[in-house]
Amino acid sequence: MNERIKELAEKTGFRYDNGEWQFADDSNLEKFAELIVKECAGIVENQGKFSRYDTLAKKIKKHFGVEQ
Repeated sequence: MNERIKELAEKTGFRYDNGEWQFADDSNLEKFAELIVKECAGIVENQGKFSRYDTLAKKIKKHFGVEQ
């Protein structure tokens, strides 16, 4: 698994135990997904100051219902 994904999983309360990822409840899963979406949108936003990048980042967040 990608190290950044592991970091985000641990940040949201996931634990790696006996070769499996475990989480306390569904709110952890939702927060984990939200962090991934925000990070992807952030990559687009940081590519430049052109309006098309901002628009793409907003579309990504809107599609997943995530606000920054």
